[in-house]
Amino acid sequence: MIRLRGAILTAALGGVLAVAAGGVEVMAADPLVGNLVDFTGRTAQVGTPYGQAKIDAAAWVNAHGGVNGKKINIQTFDYSYEVPRAIATYKQWKQDGMVALQGWGTADTEALVGFVADDQIPYFSASYSAHLTDPMGKGADTKKPAPFNFIMGPSYSDSIPGDAAVGEGRLGEEGRAGGSEVRAYGRQSPVSQRAQEGRRGVRQGDRLPGAAGDPVFTGARRLQGSVPEP
Repeated sequence: MIRLRGAILTAALGGVLAVAAGGVEVMAADPLVGNLVDFTGRTAQVGTPYGQAKIDAAAWVNAHGGVNGKKINIQTFDYSYEVPRAIATYKQWKQDGMVALQGWGTADTEALVGFVADDQIPYFSASYSAHLTDPMGKGADTKKPAPFNFIMGPSYSDSIPGDAAVGEGRLGEEGRAGGSEVRAYGRQSPVSQRAQEGRRGVRQGDRLPGAAGDPVFTGARRLQGSVPEP
């Protein structure tokens, strides 16, 4: 996790510094990277290790020479999964010269889409909302164009049909008797809704063969409701 996060931080800042060197603006100080985390809110169970990994990754990058000779000035704020606090902190960081933002949940990431687009701040977060994958804003279900939002894998909506296809062949009377319960994970998406309603034969509440807690689905389920949604 630390090396992956370090690579992402390095790539993000490397791109920002490359643009600066191209004549837009050359930064004299160490680049400020905002780090929104949830250590005390409703997603703290999963937000704490993720947020700490970002801090550790920045420390690792700095210990190994930084980015183009500059140290990452990472500033961390625990917004407790409260969107107004995330927005207020973003505005303060913007005034302080922030060059990139490491975020966390879907609620705050979607709320900041317009801000980071207007301010041209690269934004990496743990949200896999499909609304973040449309830089031009041409999708029928897109709320706002998201040209400065980046996600690290398939969106919730994109992952569900594939997961459902795998689960379809594993469902049956025996499967429904035990195993892992299917839960739709990206509730903002029409694709997610169709999956709940039985798309490809997978219905919410179905159980897949295997031991309870077996991670059969990646984005399409929450194991028996125990994992909070970021």
